[in-house]
Amino acid sequence: MGDASESSAKSAALVGLLEQIDAGALEPAGTIDVSTPDAVVLR
Repeated sequence: MGDASESSAKSAALVGLLEQIDAGALEPAGTIDVSTPDAVVLR
C-alpha cells in the first residue's frame, strides 16, 4: 500500500483525473486504484 510520503502527489493526481472525467475528456473508470505507492490506476 505504501506510506503517506506520496499522498500529496497522489491526491493531486486523483483530483486531476476526476476533473478530466467530469469534463468529459476521459471515460469514467470502473475502479480508481490508489493502492500502490507511486501510481493512480484507472481500470
